[in-house]
Amino acid sequence: MSSLTRLLLLSSLLAALFLNSCSDDPEPPNGVTDTTDTSDIADTTDVTDTTDTTDTTDTTDTTDTTDTTDTTDTTDTTDTTDTTDTTDTTDTTNPVCAYVDFEAVDEYSYAESADEYYVYYGDADNGDYMTIEFLEAGITGPGTVTLGDSPAEKTYETCSKCVVISIDCDEEGNCGRDFFAMSGTIVVSDFFENGFTATLNDVVLQEVTIDWETFETTVKPGGESWCLDGYPVDGPLEEF
Repeated sequence: MSSLTRLLLLSSLLAALFLNSCSDDPEPPNGVTDTTDTSDIADTTDVTDTTDTTDTTDTTDTTDTTDTTDTTDTTDTTDTTDTTDTTDTTDTTNPVCAYVDFEAVDEYSYAESADEYYVYYGDADNGDYMTIEFLEAGITGPGTVTLGDSPAEKTYETCSKCVVISIDCDEEGNCGRDFFAMSGTIVVSDFFENGFTATLNDVVLQEVTIDWETFETTVKPGGESWCLDGYPVDGPLEEF
């Protein structure tokens, strides 16, 4: 074999090896899965590839905010299907209920039909109060009322159907914390004929800050939620 022939063969071999090493997805020997290739978005067995946002089987990839099947990813604040993620404060479908009941010792209601103002009071006799108010809500009798069904209904300033729980209140009416109902329904069986009798279903109140001069309502960052489901109220009608 001449030196020239050998040189040509070596050059061809080196060229072939170089092209093989630069291929898009080299096949590993003996069928072994390649877990080092971060450019292969079709490889669903590669759990080390954090660049593959289409791999819904990779539960270790906390950078993939499109993977709604990964219930262990607490960094994904866009995944409203993950009911185990207690760090996602934007997920209103997954309320973390710090409180799930309200023990009213005294209940009573008032009606001012001329002004279309109706209110129920539940007094826990420990500085905690619940109020349910209807202000020009267009309600005249039994039926189902939906809470928080518009932006205006999500603030105490403009709501016509309002549920508020205030706790740690002093004798002057200054309260430590307030919770405002953002969603849920009230099934009314007696609308201020003999009193106010109803059941609160799937009601979620979020902790808020209320300006008691303007009634402007702001959701408290990191605040807690109060949930009431199947909760009965029955306040006999009294005079103002």
